[in-house]
Amino acid sequence: MATANMGLDKPTLGADPGVWDDKTNGNWDLVDAHDHTTGKGALIPVGGLNIAADLTFAGNAATNLKAVRFTQQADLTSQTSGIGEKTDGNFYFITSAGTEVQVTSGTTLNTSLVGGITGDYTTSDANCKYFSSTKAFSFVQDESPDFWARLKCADVRIYEMASGITNYVAIKSPGSLSATYELTLPGALPATTQGLSVTSGGVVTFDGAHGERTLLLSMAQGSEHNMSAATDGYLQASGGSQYARKTLPLIAGDRITSIIVHYYEASSGDCTANLKYWDAATDAVVVEDSDTMVGTSTSWNEVTNSHNFTVPSTRQAPWFEFVSAGSGDRIAAIEVKYDHP
Repeated sequence: MATANMGLDKPTLGADPGVWDDKTNGNWDLVDAHDHTTGKGALIPVGGLNIAADLTFAGNAATNLKAVRFTQQADLTSQTSGIGEKTDGNFYFITSAGTEVQVTSGTTLNTSLVGGITGDYTTSDANCKYFSSTKAFSFVQDESPDFWARLKCADVRIYEMASGITNYVAIKSPGSLSATYELTLPGALPATTQGLSVTSGGVVTFDGAHGERTLLLSMAQGSEHNMSAATDGYLQASGGSQYARKTLPLIAGDRITSIIVHYYEASSGDCTANLKYWDAATDAVVVEDSDTMVGTSTSWNEVTNSHNFTVPSTRQAPWFEFVSAGSGDRIAAIEVKYDHP
């Protein structure tokens, strides 16, 4: 009769013949070869193990593990090339030199390992994504749906979206900033070309509003006139009622508040300064203002003529007109004061 686990021959009492020397030798051979694999002894239960030293797998993998549970250690540096848990409750990888590399931090990963992306984003739905279809990165604080996140950085360098580009446009903060401020961009593009204005609250608009500005215009350059041009930068009349006209480079909504005229009065008569425009509705030239300038004879004068004229969109750009009183009168330049309320 054979035993169940190792197949040893076992005599039947009062029934087996001789030849027990052969059977005994065969049984000893089976005992010598037993290793507790199938047919070579019973499998060893957990209660029969007493692992009192490091257990080697001889370079083989431990497979079909359900879990690995560690005993917390105060120090892991005595180990090499291993993994373990310290008494701080965190999981560590130990290098071959015995250096501890912390893998977890509390209930999450130890993101300080990568050195760049840190913070408490692991407790939120924030993420960074790249889309190959638009060739763009997106930063969101929540993606159900996308809830965009703020960015904090120094200079932003913007390159043309092409390969091999080295030049860029940078957006940067001033070197010395006394207080934080924000700029809110306009909600839409303007219908026509306009300037920008910024409120004290940092709201940028395209209304073109601005305070007083000054245009300094030479009458000797680019003017329509029937006077003589002098070499020292002015026009000179050879008689009365001669003119010099200068188009004012203003846009609709600009308001002329004053025009300062720099002229020389040669005669005893007073020269005239006119502000004119062409009205498309009536197809006629309109004299907006006409001022008789009382100056000092045989002397250069500076006369300020006040105005309150706003350039409308239906009218051509206005122009200034200087009219001489007599021979020798000269016109050099004008200063146009204007704003855009």
